[in-house]
Amino acid sequence: MVGYKVLSIPFKIRLYDVDEYDAADIVKTYTNILANRLFADTCPEYEPNKKVEIEDSSSFVEVGENINLDTIPDKVVVLRIYANKVTIPVICESTATIREILVKCCDTLHITDNSLFGLAIKSSDIKVHRYETTKNEYYFVENETVLTKSFNLFAKYNKDLYDCKDKSCYQFYLKMKHFPTHVSNVQCRNTIKQMFYNLRNNFLNNQTLFSMYNEDFYMYYSYLMIIAEGIKDMRNEVPFMEYYPQWIRKTRGIQNIQQVLMSLQNNKPLTCEDAMVQFCNEAIDGFFKLNRHFYYLETSKTIQSDIHALLGVSKEGIESWEINYRQLTVKMSCNVWKQIDNISHSRKKLSITNLSYDQQKFYTERTHVASYINTFCKFFHLQQLKNHINNL
Repeated sequence: MVGYKVLSIPFKIRLYDVDEYDAADIVKTYTNILANRLFADTCPEYEPNKKVEIEDSSSFVEVGENINLDTIPDKVVVLRIYANKVTIPVICESTATIREILVKCCDTLHITDNSLFGLAIKSSDIKVHRYETTKNEYYFVENETVLTKSFNLFAKYNKDLYDCKDKSCYQFYLKMKHFPTHVSNVQCRNTIKQMFYNLRNNFLNNQTLFSMYNEDFYMYYSYLMIIAEGIKDMRNEVPFMEYYPQWIRKTRGIQNIQQVLMSLQNNKPLTCEDAMVQFCNEAIDGFFKLNRHFYYLETSKTIQSDIHALLGVSKEGIESWEINYRQLTVKMSCNVWKQIDNISHSRKKLSITNLSYDQQKFYTERTHVASYINTFCKFFHLQQLKNHINNL
């Protein structure tokens, strides 16, 4: 069993990679963490409009077009970086770091707030349920990782790409890693655009869950998203198959959905840019919290179980959703970081225990995913501890 104990520190934000501690160990570890500036290296705090600069970089990283793979030297790697609706071809040395590639891609997209983003590996397709489309998870690669070492992660998270013989098979995804607390903190329009697409994808990937949880709010969110994407004709331009789950299309009917959208359009007319900002505001502060990193899990070891789980990790804490597709029911629970006592994993099992000693158990398809989620939770909790220390 590998995990970390959430220990009681006076200001109740606590998390260390330990099994058992006594009081002396707690003080010693806490002092060492501050002395060694652990947080500055592993958990950079989001600062609005902060741009990460690369100093004394000796690695070659360039964005290229019309690349002839036959002319690429062995020590130079060709990558494809996907940023929602944009694909960026990158040529770089194998010794380049993920941070160097990230900064180059953000510069290409004219994103000034590059400290908000990270490069992630997309998982192989995950089939959650027969009523759902296939899903994908995204696993962030640490910024200081050398590119050649990151290739080994494909064997863990996307075996299909790892086994591919194509020289340019390595694909990374530019994703928002640190969502801002308020959209008004972000001044860069291109950052807001990328944030919108990240939140939009979180919404559409979990449309069955959200629509079952509250249909009225789902219709409102979908309206904002449709307007933000530049769609004006609610009768002829809306791709209903993409934006609405099967159960809504069957029970409500396309005509009824059209009428709801047209009614919202008449009562709340918005421009494309206003709708984009409004959608981001609602996704961060509204009914559906979409500024999370979602992972698709099971609630039992039985693969054919009717109840599936969705885990949302954010700087506020961990949300879990249990979906029963047979009964069309949803159960939601939320633990903020200060309420969590322990998080651990053992092979494919992930366990979360709160201060009341209530334990939730989830199961993943692959062993490496449980380990990644465990570490990722630690990352967000350490970030909260750093933020609290800075505010003291």
